Amino acid sequence: LKELDKNLARYVRRSMGYTKSDKPIPYRDDITVTTLDDEASDLRGLILERLASREPEKVRSKLTRLASETGSAAAWLELAELEFQLAHRTENSEGGYDFVATETALNRSMAIDATLPRAHVLKGRLLLEPFDNDDNPDEANWAKARAHFVAANRLDSTDPLALYLFAQTYQRSGERGDMVEHALVDAFKYRPESTEFRSALAMFYANEQRYDIAIALLKIIANNPHSDNKSAKEAIARLEDARDNGAALPIDAIALESEEDEDESGVTPTPN
Repeated sequence: LKELDKNLARYVRRSMGYTKSDKPIPYRDDITVTTLDDEASDLRGLILERLASREPEKVRSKLTRLASETGSAAAWLELAELEFQLAHRTENSEGGYDFVATETALNRSMAIDATLPRAHVLKGRLLLEPFDNDDNPDEANWAKARAHFVAANRLDSTDPLALYLFAQTYQRSGERGDMVEHALVDAFKYRPESTEFRSALAMFYANEQRYDIAIALLKIIANNPHSDNKSAKEAIARLEDARDNGAALPIDAIALESEEDEDESGVTPTPN
């Protein structure tokens, strides 16, 4: 033990190692700087306040006032996003959620401007809610939600959440779609730090029996020293068993626990 303590002390005192390289560090250069008017600036402040607050309901009255006074589609959309978030915190008497306030604010936003990409994303998400909370959801909702995610993608092809949710309508319903891989790859490209997007892409490759690619994606999570990576390691073990021994792959083979919340899964809408 004394020898171990000496080695540890020597290691801690040692300078951190590094390697020099002439290779450039890749970065994105598609950066735009926009000057906000007073209305958009006020909305941006409320968006940041909502995201930073442990009690986002305190922002509700401010957003309602701003949306009512300005008639801004973006403000009504942000209020709808807030109501969607708050609705999931309280179950109704039937064990589901009440999205009336969400739908009211969203409809007002889309009546003013139906070209906001995130409005279509939220509309699609509302259509998918019954599959999580109702006993007999309407199967037609898969296609209806998909149409809204497609509309969002046409309005903003770089929005990763629209791409991810489009692919999810196929993965969750068990249908096959020619654009699923493309959508997941692009969503992950635009938000590579997302555990949710990474695991969805890994699950797609696992279902296609492209196990090595799926395992490589999950190893980034499994080797992350800053989070609990037990579920990622278990998923890798299941994939290796399927690859090496032909073991059956359960539906929840890559059910990773993620610390992401609703807002971190995508990109906050930009006020227009």
